Amino acid sequence: MQQELRKDSECSVIDGEPCRVIDFTPLASVENGRVVAPNITDPYASVTWECKKMPSATKGFVTHKMDFANLWAAFKERGISDNEEVIIIWTAKHYKYKFLKFLSPAYPKM
Repeated sequence: MQQELRKDSECSVIDGEPCRVIDFTPLASVENGRVVAPNITDPYASVTWECKKMPSATKGFVTHKMDFANLWAAFKERGISDNEEVIIIWTAKHYKYKFLKFLSPAYPKM
């Protein structure tokens, strides 16, 4: 059974761990170098990954424009051949100043 993570707090289990992307499903696109989303409140994409800290494949959602643009560049612009894989690391650890943590939703995590 595939697990689904929707909030940053749920992703804390894999914070800083490398995870292999199994599937990238864009809900937005990149046109002329700009991310174009159909609805500003929806995620930019869904991503399914495998990680040693999770018992099964896990699905999460990309909610930051920069994270989406990087995944788009890897999967759609460059492309991934059969002998390659994409590894992501989700983390909030680089927000070292506690007084800035309230801004963390505005910063990329991958």
